Amino acid sequence: MLTKAINEKYSFNNIADYFFYSKTKEYKIDKESGKRTETYSSLNIEAMNIYKRYLAENFLTHPSHYVWHDHPNEELVFPSEYFTEFWASWDDFIIYCNEVGFHSKLSETDKKILEEYKLFMQQWLESGKKPIEYQFSIINIGNR
Repeated sequence: MLTKAINEKYSFNNIADYFFYSKTKEYKIDKESGKRTETYSSLNIEAMNIYKRYLAENFLTHPSHYVWHDHPNEELVFPSEYFTEFWASWDDFIIYCNEVGFHSKLSETDKKILEEYKLFMQQWLESGKKPIEYQFSIINIGNR
């Protein structure tokens, strides 16, 4: 279903939903508190690879989807799970893109988008991965 959605150019959100549906619900118990938390992980390696490639390939088309607002404090933002599920850092993302040949011919605007997200990621990592105030000038995070 995921491959079909990508091939038929479904919306970004529909494709994200299809990937989510490929995941399995898991429960983890915190050793100290004994609290049970619900998480989702994909056991389907093929789906993970297809979706990862889709995300990297479409980063410049949909950069606002890779930034989420903190709720209820809309002033704070953080990298979306779309990004962080596959790449722990900006360098990991760039290495992956280079390996698969993405972003080899970039316009000046594309370069500015990549640089802005890189700086955003660096600031977020320096904050200890907590939502941050960040003023985007190139990436329009208001419209998705």
